[in-house]
Amino acid sequence: MIEEVIFQEQDLRILKALTSNQKLALEFINSCDPKLFLGNSKDIGSLICNYIQTYKTTPTQRVLLDKAKNNTELQSKIGLVFNQLNDIQFDSTEYSYDLEKFKQKFIDTKFKQLQEGFKSDSLDHEQVLNSVDSIV
Repeated sequence: MIEEVIFQEQDLRILKALTSNQKLALEFINSCDPKLFLGNSKDIGSLICNYIQTYKTTPTQRVLLDKAKNNTELQSKIGLVFNQLNDIQFDSTEYSYDLEKFKQKFIDTKFKQLQEGFKSDSLDHEQVLNSVDSIV
């Protein structure tokens, strides 16, 4: 059930920056790939990044809900995320630190997936190259 979705604190800190600080949002879009969002935050992170890239400003909850009007699961996630974002203390001077931790979480996750693929011998040569490319 969607109400049980838990978003990682590092994801929430980045999402808070993307929805509350236009300068940082544009900086993220210009220097990072929305694919850095993994797990529960993947869909909403992608939606927010697409909005910022298109309109060059931060999105509001209402706008995102309208963008996801045909996807009730995504609308529920948007509501949950914005409720959690209200509780997040965000300091823009810590953004670089938060972004580095966010990127490291992505690398660690991809590296772990790659290791598990090697252990189970389930990766072919092309999958290995694609995995390494996604990390780099």
